[in-house]
Amino acid sequence: MDFRDEQFEYEDQSEGTDDYKVSQEDFEDLVIIPSDWTVSTIAQHLKGDINVDPDFQRRGVWNKTAKSRFIESLFLGIPIPQILLSEEQKRRGAYIVLDGKQRLTTIREFLDGRLDDGRTFTLSGLDNLTELNNRSWEDLSANEDYRRALESATIRTAILKNWKNESVLYEIFYRLNSGSVKLSPMELRMALFRGPFLKKVIKWTETLNELHSLLRLKMPDKRMNDVELTVRHLAFQDSAIPYKGNLKDFLDQYCAHMNANYDEDIVQGKLENLLRAVSAAREVWGHQAVCRRWQRSEKRFDNRFNRAIFDIQIGSMSNSAFREWATASKQRKNAVVNAFVELYETDSEFVTSVESTTKSITASHKRFSTWYKKVEEISQIKLEIPNIPT
Repeated sequence: MDFRDEQFEYEDQSEGTDDYKVSQEDFEDLVIIPSDWTVSTIAQHLKGDINVDPDFQRRGVWNKTAKSRFIESLFLGIPIPQILLSEEQKRRGAYIVLDGKQRLTTIREFLDGRLDDGRTFTLSGLDNLTELNNRSWEDLSANEDYRRALESATIRTAILKNWKNESVLYEIFYRLNSGSVKLSPMELRMALFRGPFLKKVIKWTETLNELHSLLRLKMPDKRMNDVELTVRHLAFQDSAIPYKGNLKDFLDQYCAHMNANYDEDIVQGKLENLLRAVSAAREVWGHQAVCRRWQRSEKRFDNRFNRAIFDIQIGSMSNSAFREWATASKQRKNAVVNAFVELYETDSEFVTSVESTTKSITASHKRFSTWYKKVEEISQIKLEIPNIPT
């Protein structure tokens, strides 16, 4: 269940196909190898060749009943949707899961006897093979008929090889997951850029905090928006990687950089500062107005979350000096809010930079530079603009 209104934010400001362009030439050397793998074969690959590390998998989409019914389908011999894997470029015979992660994870959990929350995996909610309800694989594998039925069940599997660049995988992943449950490219990024940095951010976002309150979430986001926004904020606050107008490349490069130069204490400090910034911003603007655009015609703040405004408001509050200044009194809080409203009322270029073409170099630099200049005017505190070459 999603606890937010589905119109909570402007989806065109998040990652999408406009961030990774592909051409026909990108697919020329792509090889697709179809095969029918048995559950027994899959189980062997899950021991090392296919990475479904819980740190890098999609959050809790299937409940226990859904997992149980999938296992029931295998026992019944019902055709299962194809699993799509991509061979890693740097490790032959090792695979990235493009489609089918929940199915693979369920098979592993059932054979291991444990759900992802540590509970014993006993089947439940089955309508056809009701005799299997409350039974585990340990119970059923003792029966040769049940053991053979599951282990010999086949699942159509396709493996992609010789892909030229990661944008090919992003495009395939996006198209496969553009149905009823829209996924963020962050999930695929977690497979492509596995390492200590993303693992830390994912674990950090598993605990509810000020960021989740800002996003009106009552649990970690299934679509990984909390992870993406965290990485996005840290990347803009760090000058290591220049932003060149492509959000996908920007976040990819930053994750690779942070994995290669990982320091636990430094990353922890960055995350704690993000929470302080979010807390201060919510205190100044109020939880209904923070990271929302100003509606000039109605003289009120919009209801929907705006990522471009998140960038600049939370970015400015990441500066400890300005944060302390802005939260020191009601008068100063009002001054900050009024300054933001004034920009909306008087600067059409600023409005454009946070409402349309928000991911371009020009728009990104405009919104940061304009807001940070305004901050300096009211507080005499100079903020450093992110590394956005113009």
